[in-house]
Amino acid sequence: MTAPTVPGLNIDEELKKKILFTLLIVFIYRIGAHIASPTVNVFALQQQISQTAAGTLFQLYDALGGGLSRATVLALGIMPYISASIVFQLGAGVIPTLSKMQKDEEGRKQITQWTRYLTVLIALSQAYTYSLFVEGIGAVNNPGLASRLLMVVILTTGAIFVMWLGERITESGIGNGMSLLITVSILQGLW
Repeated sequence: MTAPTVPGLNIDEELKKKILFTLLIVFIYRIGAHIASPTVNVFALQQQISQTAAGTLFQLYDALGGGLSRATVLALGIMPYISASIVFQLGAGVIPTLSKMQKDEEGRKQITQWTRYLTVLIALSQAYTYSLFVEGIGAVNNPGLASRLLMVVILTTGAIFVMWLGERITESGIGNGMSLLITVSILQGLW
């Protein structure tokens, strides 16, 4: 029995394209997870973290994120999106309207949109908190309001970009993009 074919494209070519697309997105994600924020003295940050953060929740979040210990532009990783998703999942158990919305297609689309908005708010708050943390340990080149604002913009934009990358994988690649990006972050942390 042969696999069904689409005119002009067989299943093997389509699968190859999806795999290559997914690998390209993962490659872009990993590159971004190594580009340091321009405001941070990465050497000073890593020294301070190695002395104080070993075995802490910071280290776990760093593994799931994109590189907090290196202050990369994708340092927040996928975690703001995951946090926003959890809020709506828990909310559906408590708020009957959300529970109803999850059961129909239009409702799920609306919840997805709200999840994106909440992701931005969470990323803004986490980015600001992180900028205060980095400044507080003396790892910022030119501390002050301008440096904090620049870091908030960079990290929030990075979190939105990661969310977008994950959605692209889900739509055009192989598997759930968010889960794949989390897995890639964890595996990279093990090396």
